[in-house]
Amino acid sequence: MDKASRRERRDYFLAYTEDQKRVERDLKRMAELTRKLMQEINWGARDDKRQQDDDVREEEPEPVELTPAPAFTSELLESNPTDFESRREFFVRAYDNPDKVMADLHYMAGRAKDLTERIDQGQHDRSFNDHDYVTLDVPPSEYGKLFSPVSGEVVPLWELDDSEFADGSCGDGLAILPTSGTLVAPATCRITAQLPSRNAIGLLTQDGIQVLIAVGSQAERYEGGGFRQHAWQNDTVRRGTPLISWNRRQVARAGYNDVVVFVITNTEELEEVKVLKWGTVKAGDIVAKVFW
Repeated sequence: MDKASRRERRDYFLAYTEDQKRVERDLKRMAELTRKLMQEINWGARDDKRQQDDDVREEEPEPVELTPAPAFTSELLESNPTDFESRREFFVRAYDNPDKVMADLHYMAGRAKDLTERIDQGQHDRSFNDHDYVTLDVPPSEYGKLFSPVSGEVVPLWELDDSEFADGSCGDGLAILPTSGTLVAPATCRITAQLPSRNAIGLLTQDGIQVLIAVGSQAERYEGGGFRQHAWQNDTVRRGTPLISWNRRQVARAGYNDVVVFVITNTEELEEVKVLKWGTVKAGDIVAKVFW
C-alpha cells in the first residue's frame, strides 16, 4: 500500500470515528423502520386473509421467536443495549469494519424503500378494487366544521402567487404555511380524488362538504417526487388520519414551495364559508365552519 493510500485510509478512519454517534443513530432508525414496515405488511396480509375467509375462524399461531446469529452490524442495536460491554462490542466491530457498516446502512435503506413501495402499491390496489363505501358516524358537534390538516400559519388565499386559487375560482378556503411535513384528514371523510404525484387529494366529508387539499400552490404541475400517500381513493378515514407526508427539503430543492392549499370546492351549494382562525395553528385546530 503506497503512502497516498495509507493517508487516505487514515483520513477515512478518523472521519468515521468522529461521526460514530451519527452512524449508530442511523442504524437504529433504519432497523426500527424496517421492523415497522415488516409488521405493516404482515398485518395487511393478515387482514386480507380475514376478509377472504369471513366464515372460517382460525386461531392465529403463537409467534415463534428466532434468535439467529447477527448478520448485520445493525442487529447488535436491536435489543437497545445499555451496558458498557455491549456498546463497546458495537463500536469495536464498527471501527474494525467501516465498510461493513456502510454496507449495512445502504442495505437497510434499500430494504426500507422496497418495503415502503410494496405497502403503498398494495394499499393503492386494494382501494381501487374495494368499492364498498363505509359510512362513519360523526358527532353532531362537528357538523360543518373543518379542522386544520397541518400545523403552521393560516394566510388568505389571495396572498398566493397562483391565480387559480388566489381568485377563488376553485372555491373559498385558506392557505397554510406548514411547519411539518404531514397532512391529516380535516374531518371524517371519504377520499374521492388523488393525483399521480401524490401531493393533492380530494375529500368528501360525511356531512357533504367537498374539499381539495394540495401541497404546493401549483400542485397539478409538480413532478419533483418526495411525496408518500397513506390513504387512497375510495378509503373512508376519520378526522386526524394521516393522508400525505412529504420531504420538505426535496420539494424546496426542486424549486417549489410546500404551502398547503385548503379549498371547499362546492362553495356554490353553500350559504357561507367562514374562516375562524388566522395566524398560528396546530394540526387538529378548528379553522373553518360551513353554513348551508
